[in-house]
Amino acid sequence: MSAARLAFALTLIALGALSLVQGDFATIWAGADRTTPGRLALVYATAMVSLGGGLGLFWPRTTQAAACLLASAFLVWLLMFKLGPALARPLAAAGWENCGESLVMTAGALALAPGSGDARGAQIGLGLAVLPLGLAHLVYLKETAGLVPGWIPGPRFWAAATGLAYLAAGPALMTRRWIRPAAVLVALQMTGFTLLVWGWRLVEGVRFPTVWGEAADSLALTVAAWAVAAATISGEGRS
Repeated sequence: MSAARLAFALTLIALGALSLVQGDFATIWAGADRTTPGRLALVYATAMVSLGGGLGLFWPRTTQAAACLLASAFLVWLLMFKLGPALARPLAAAGWENCGESLVMTAGALALAPGSGDARGAQIGLGLAVLPLGLAHLVYLKETAGLVPGWIPGPRFWAAATGLAYLAAGPALMTRRWIRPAAVLVALQMTGFTLLVWGWRLVEGVRFPTVWGEAADSLALTVAAWAVAAATISGEGRS
């Protein structure tokens, strides 16, 4: 079992267990507000998809089905609960950023499905996903810079640089130009956000539920990006 698949599986299992315990969506499944009909049923449905999909990734015979289940679930979630708000306010970068996060998870799951076609789809999906993420860094430059730990100099520079890096990596992933460096760059950036932004806040002793939720969300995005990077480095989806 590859490290990328193991990390993705364990993260999804943890998120599913967390949803069952708290009776609410894990942050990565956010989008269905309190007025959504059958919301509690959806909470437990996404929890079971996370648990079942994560467990299914452990065995070669069920990896394909589990990866397709997870990819389909994240894509359906995007279409049902995230695309509508984004289209309703097309000039608001936050809505498209939320769509990008679901697309990152879709791409990560696809990358774990055997076959070069799935890996190529994962690369294109990740390329599309990072475009709104990069745009959000620039549109919300002040807010993004405010997340940079105080001991790192030049927070606005890093907020802008990481946003521009995402915008550069997106076309590279979709067109196969510098595809391996682009995939690794995206994964490294997300790792940095997880460790330096949310991980550091937890080290500092911040215990607000939103911080834990954002940390879990960032971790899920990170392992998904590494799944795509691992498939790209191994050469899948490049023919």
